[in-house]
Amino acid sequence: MNPKVKLALNILASAVSGGLYIPFWIGWVIYQSWHKSEVDKYQKSELIKKTKSEISEIEESLVHHSALDQWFAKLDKELPRSGAIVKIPAVRLYESRAGESITSTSGTLQAQTKTGTVGIGTKLGPIGVGVAASQGETRGTINSSSVTRAGKDKMTKIDDGELILLVDSIAFAGSQFSRSVTFDLLLTWQVTQNEILISSKNSEKNWLVALNSDSVASSIGHILDYLANSANSTTTRGGDLDLIGIVKSTNRKDLELFREELARKVEFLKEID
Repeated sequence: MNPKVKLALNILASAVSGGLYIPFWIGWVIYQSWHKSEVDKYQKSELIKKTKSEISEIEESLVHHSALDQWFAKLDKELPRSGAIVKIPAVRLYESRAGESITSTSGTLQAQTKTGTVGIGTKLGPIGVGVAASQGETRGTINSSSVTRAGKDKMTKIDDGELILLVDSIAFAGSQFSRSVTFDLLLTWQVTQNEILISSKNSEKNWLVALNSDSVASSIGHILDYLANSANSTTTRGGDLDLIGIVKSTNRKDLELFREELARKVEFLKEID
């Protein structure tokens, strides 16, 4: 083949293949750009959602820290001799309740089947032709039984309300239920993270109060320890000043940290939203 012709054919083939490749390449680039844009939108929306959730949690914690700070700001050297020491709003009351019951059913089938055959026939010359059909019916009974078992007891949220720590007792006041126990009837109390579990002599069921802040629950636990132990002691209460100082300083540090964190989260949300 003439070299010039061969060169021309090569140039033509490259042009044709290039013409097919370029649209495909352009489409792929457009798809990649669109896909990246969609991924970026999704990640941004998830980040905004997460940040808003964190802001909501911080604001809820601040409600409890602010309440504790306001009540203890009134105290100087000693706790009051009567009435409330601190009230924490927007807490949740949980109580031991029976869980959902479980029902299981079992059964047996007893049946009897009867069948019969009916046929007719004729003869066409030396060949016999016949038609037969069968039919039957089944009759039976089903025996079944059900057993319902009570569910296991579990802590169930039953109300929202206010936690009240008084000089001689701890109480919950809600829109539907209230709970209270004086320190002389208090069996045990336990603080776990943001929850305070109460067991008393005058109730078969324990009740639990959930707060929005671990550190506020811990402070309430320290106050409860001090008051309950003092109530069961024959000596005069003498550690008020130390308790007030510890609770005040710890809570105010936490309060400032939460406020600073809230400001950072709000500013970050403005930048990404």
